[in-house]
Amino acid sequence: MAGRISLKELAEQENADQEQDSSPPPPPPAPAERMRRQPTTPDTDSGSGQGADCASPHVADSDPGPKWTRLERKAVLLWPEQITRLAEVRRRLQNRKRASGRAGRERITDATLIRAALSVLLEHHEELDGADEEELTDSLRTALRQSRST
Repeated sequence: MAGRISLKELAEQENADQEQDSSPPPPPPAPAERMRRQPTTPDTDSGSGQGADCASPHVADSDPGPKWTRLERKAVLLWPEQITRLAEVRRRLQNRKRASGRAGRERITDATLIRAALSVLLEHHEELDGADEEELTDSLRTALRQSRST
């Protein structure tokens, strides 16, 4: 059993091997790049855009690739009731869409509804006024009522 070595000797051999092979560790992976970033313009990169210009940056159908490759991720915290109601609205609209025979088009998701609501909010951004979520919500409701009556 001359071929056996102790754990201590094995550890010493491993350390010696590591010292000889002292190449630097590989660099950490680079952060993921955005799949496709839309260039910003004065109308869309600040809150000073004009109405519909800043509301919904719809991209022409001729752009290659699926829609999701042109979107950017943004996390948002929602109230539990908002999540529940959002899911209910999404299911109702998706079922209505299927029943009307338009099921082949893009799916209606929670994110679809949030983007649509955000587009409306941005269309009325200059009419918003408030110091907290409740006041801003009331302000948006007032702006929407006034836009319907004109």
